[in-house]
Amino acid sequence: MLREGRGVRVVFPVGKTAYREAIVDTKTVAMSEAWWWFVDGWRLYKLAPWRWVIATLLWTIIVVGLVLLFSFAGAFLSILLFPIAYAGFLQGASELQRGRPLTIRHVFRGLTTPSKMLPLLFLGLLPIGFALASLTSVLLLGTFMPGLLVVTTLGILTSIAFLYACPLVMFAGVGPIRAIKSSYDACAKNIGASFIVILALLFMATATVITFGLGLFLAMPVGFCALYLSYTSIYGQS
Repeated sequence: MLREGRGVRVVFPVGKTAYREAIVDTKTVAMSEAWWWFVDGWRLYKLAPWRWVIATLLWTIIVVGLVLLFSFAGAFLSILLFPIAYAGFLQGASELQRGRPLTIRHVFRGLTTPSKMLPLLFLGLLPIGFALASLTSVLLLGTFMPGLLVVTTLGILTSIAFLYACPLVMFAGVGPIRAIKSSYDACAKNIGASFIVILALLFMATATVITFGLGLFLAMPVGFCALYLSYTSIYGQS
């Protein structure tokens, strides 16, 4: 599918070589196209709203269950599993984008596919490293400007690494290290669009907190659908 002017582009590769070559080169898109990723992400959400809600609920139950059962260790384990949830929701968005029905099985694809699970778990070390580094900086520098500056910088760097590393591992079979480097390259070429995406995700996260978690059932699937569409636009792959 090609939607001119919005940057939502899905290219179906005809061969393994062509697919790999397309992944290496990232595209530069207009800053305004980030808006359409979220607009079309909302449209993908509306194709199967209740299944998205159920998928979000299931992952929420898993996270809460891990924290209740294992306390501090459970919190870190849930963070480690986040890339698998991310990849699964991207898989669901991909199915809907291709005109196929969404099933709960799709959002657990990263967990049920061994070849994807280990690289995704490796990516889970990124937010764990961020959490530990943030905790250390707060303990050493306090919660005032120096500590907040370090935490914010680390958060931005972690977010940039995550944006496209997960879809590259999930859809393209790229190794985690190469995927992280490619994600930084994609964001560097699309600073404006990446800024809008991160800003929109922060807004959705804030809305989730304000609504005492209820907003998660909308923010999580719509946000992941938008990220999937940004991936297809910048990398030209689905």
